[in-house]
Amino acid sequence: MLRLVLVFFLILFAGSSLGTAEESVTFIIEIDPNSFDPDTQIRIRIFNQEQLDKSDKISGCTVSYNPQTGQEERTCPDGISPDLPEPENFSFTIDDLHMPVVVPCRTVLSGQPYRLVISGRHRDGCNTAQASIEGIAETSRIELSNLQWAVTQMACPGMNIGQGRELPVSKGIQKEAEVSTPKEFHGEGRSSPGFQGISPPGQTTPE
Repeated sequence: MLRLVLVFFLILFAGSSLGTAEESVTFIIEIDPNSFDPDTQIRIRIFNQEQLDKSDKISGCTVSYNPQTGQEERTCPDGISPDLPEPENFSFTIDDLHMPVVVPCRTVLSGQPYRLVISGRHRDGCNTAQASIEGIAETSRIELSNLQWAVTQMACPGMNIGQGRELPVSKGIQKEAEVSTPKEFHGEGRSSPGFQGISPPGQTTPE
């Protein structure tokens, strides 16, 4: 009888562990609104393990520009699809950033790897500011703060040399969230065509 009771509790424990591992992840993110143009939309893209694997596979593809169509064309080795991965896509306004934003991801589960990319028009009104964070979703609620931003260096009208460069800050911190009044995204994630833009210093961006 005692043996049956022990087996029963072991089954319950195993089922509870599996349930935790399969929880969807919610990201709670602190974003400094002063880094962006006040009229920009902040775009957040989240790549799951399948999309990251696809990014790795197409990194060996070559990209060329077709002047007749005005489009980029991707040529890949046999057996590799040239299609870019389609992450979950969320949008926020600058007004949303005055408190941490909540992003309920449906494609990343706790225990799985992810890449989260945040981008928007820089405060100079011309360049793009972007942060990219990669990690393992250790819990079902993850707080990200102290993000490291990279800024494109296009020459903008009326810009002095050296403007538009965002000084790097400390690397993004991931921890269990303890935020009392976050701004929640109301709506559903939408798929968007693949990863574009730049990565923070020291990171590379797959096609």
